[in-house]
Amino acid sequence: MTLGTETAPEATEMVEDLTSQFENYWGTEEEFVFTLPDGKQNFTIKPLDEGGKTLFQKMTNKGIRVNQKTQDAHLDIDPASERHTLIKNSVIDYTLMVPTFHAGTQKIKSWDKHPFSKKSLEQWLEKANPKTVQELELFIRTKNPWMQDNMSTKEIDTEIDRLLELKKQASEREVGEADSANK
Repeated sequence: MTLGTETAPEATEMVEDLTSQFENYWGTEEEFVFTLPDGKQNFTIKPLDEGGKTLFQKMTNKGIRVNQKTQDAHLDIDPASERHTLIKNSVIDYTLMVPTFHAGTQKIKSWDKHPFSKKSLEQWLEKANPKTVQELELFIRTKNPWMQDNMSTKEIDTEIDRLLELKKQASEREVGEADSANK
């Protein structure tokens, strides 16, 4: 037997055999890409592990206040803060183009040539189209199944109604576009 970094073949086979028998419960290395409609820009997100979930909940849960005289309860909820916190804690990379204006002409500056920056992500969140931010948030929520576990039947019904309304608007828009193309 030689001293050094060599491993006995039996030990390697035993480790491989054990890893095929057991599930890894130490978080996830999964990453998902949310591609914007142009097909060129995207966000890479990672589902929150338990530590990320705990941090997210600590940052977004504001608490309940109860007026003892009237027994009225007030729940502090800030959906914008929650949405931004979720996105900032889930996005691990992105490829975005940002227009810059110089002497009356528009130039394109690429953020993807610079290191990932939470500050740039925060700037984008402040200026982005709310529809795009909402779609990114919903995508992130679908990749974190624990976030759907808390939805009540009423919340699910509300989401279904919202999606049906979006479908109706999209259908009307598409019919309008088809009508104008036929003229």
